[in-house]
Amino acid sequence: MASGSGGRIVPPPVPMTITQIAVVVADMESALRSYTENLGWGPWSVFDYKPPLLHDTVVRGERVEYRMIGAETSVDGLGFEPIQPVSGPASIRSSWIPMAKASSTSPA
Repeated sequence: MASGSGGRIVPPPVPMTITQIAVVVADMESALRSYTENLGWGPWSVFDYKPPLLHDTVVRGERVEYRMIGAETSVDGLGFEPIQPVSGPASIRSSWIPMAKASSTSPA
């Protein structure tokens, strides 16, 4: 939101509301246990996204098939969604999982 005037940051005319946050995790079971035990979040709805449910998927401009596990809960009206890549192009896993492992799945 930088304007053309010297890189100054200009806020939007209306404050933006965040309704959902997604994070990539290396191990869904461990992440859900940690979020529940440490923060009291839950209950969780867990989904196994794979073909044919997950369809027409494109990664870096190429049609590909992949699988991921997603979970969802509401935290004071904010949707929170951990996502675990399971299979598919190495680019999906190699781009995100090292960061997820480095930051750990522990919120505390």
